[in-house]
Amino acid sequence: MLLIKKFFLGFLKYFILPIFLVYISLTGCITTKRYKLPKQSEIISKKEKENIFEILSSQEVKRKDIAFVLIYYLRDFLPFFEPVSKGRPVNDNISDITGLKEEEYIKKAVNMGWMRIMPDGKFYPYDKVKRFQFAIILYRVFGSLVFLQNSGQENVDIKDVHPSDYIYNPVFFVVSHKLLPLVNGYFYRNKTVTGYEVCLALSKLRKMLKK
Repeated sequence: MLLIKKFFLGFLKYFILPIFLVYISLTGCITTKRYKLPKQSEIISKKEKENIFEILSSQEVKRKDIAFVLIYYLRDFLPFFEPVSKGRPVNDNISDITGLKEEEYIKKAVNMGWMRIMPDGKFYPYDKVKRFQFAIILYRVFGSLVFLQNSGQENVDIKDVHPSDYIYNPVFFVVSHKLLPLVNGYFYRNKTVTGYEVCLALSKLRKMLKK
């Protein structure tokens, strides 16, 4: 009886089991393809897209969002810009951005000179951004590229921003290049800029850089 049992187990192990394994491998009943972990670049890209969609739907964009969108849209053009800081970064001691998901974007935007740290050393990432403030930021980006200085501008009449106003040049720039629109001739400087306006403006600026 013991010999029969050993024979039966050996028959299963050395004859039936190999045939079964060959069969399932040929018919594809069991996949042998291994699951591949996503690359870090793919994960970052996915997170960035999620953040962009969140900003797009926002009616009140914050400073941290502006920094993120600036670097997101202009990252591959950064070699053509000359950063304000040479050598030692200017953003070593920003006390209120540690741990934010936008931290690295904020540091880059500050180092490029597009956004500023306040006199108390803080960035104030959650402060809402008004239209005139965003116009100033876009004007700084424009000003750091020499080859865009002579690009054409349309003559426009801005009813609520006088030529003597300190924000006139930035506002005139964004309006004449159709980065931010007028509403019945008014710019509405103190209105909070929306996520849609920010992303659309950076998308248009990116197209300007490609020309």
